[in-house]
Amino acid sequence: MKLTVLERIEELRLQMQKIASDKDLTDNIAKKRNNDLDLI
Repeated sequence: MKLTVLERIEELRLQMQKIASDKDLTDNIAKKRNNDLDLI
């Protein structure tokens, strides 16, 4: 099964979005940890 160029671009774009959202989540968790440490 050969993907068209457009389908491959779309697939890559979705992967990039997923990676970006995962990174946002880890950044937010890290920020929350830092805030929790500041409160101690």
